[in-house]
Amino acid sequence: MNPSLRIQTGRWKGRAIPIPSQVKGNSNFTPAILKKSIFSILDGLREKGKINFKHSAFIDLFAGSGQMGMEALSIGFAKVLFYEMAKERFAGLVDLLKEHRDSAYLFKKDSFRQHSNLPELDGIEHLVYFIDPPYLHWSGSNAKIHSLIDGILSSSNLPKTILIQAPNQPKLDGYSFRELGNHSLYLIQTYSDIGITQDLELNDNESSDSEVDAR
Repeated sequence: MNPSLRIQTGRWKGRAIPIPSQVKGNSNFTPAILKKSIFSILDGLREKGKINFKHSAFIDLFAGSGQMGMEALSIGFAKVLFYEMAKERFAGLVDLLKEHRDSAYLFKKDSFRQHSNLPELDGIEHLVYFIDPPYLHWSGSNAKIHSLIDGILSSSNLPKTILIQAPNQPKLDGYSFRELGNHSLYLIQTYSDIGITQDLELNDNESSDSEVDAR
């Protein structure tokens, strides 16, 4: 098992996440350095009072192994939503999440079409989206990715933080980013109370190296 697929922080630190059989030998999951950067950024927002994990939902639109959502559960996110279309990966997530019925939700839906079709999330005050689509969608103008981002931003009035994992080329025009190895990390945050959208600054200390309920 690849040691990078382990929970890095929180109450389940060190717990292994099984690698789905169809991705063994491939690197189409979030590298440890990128995962560390993402959750360091979220922890920085928490320390600044911009997000309260106990009243926030983490939404992984391309869940794969489920490691990002499990990391979010480990650090105390109230709800975590996993979207996955691939049959084998979906089955793996069903097994992974069976012990997390109160806080994990699994959907076999197309994220590009169903990203804003969320279940009732009582008590949730902030939505955190993690977007890591298959690399075949990163080409040309990245129109499908832009459409996905626009759709998320125009959905619910709740404040949102969007984290996007992307290849270094082509770039996603219009948003700030930081390169981490062979990947780029984009961040966007919305403020519903004043109706604007702005990029989050990437500080050096934040970037080191069918519906099925989990019930």
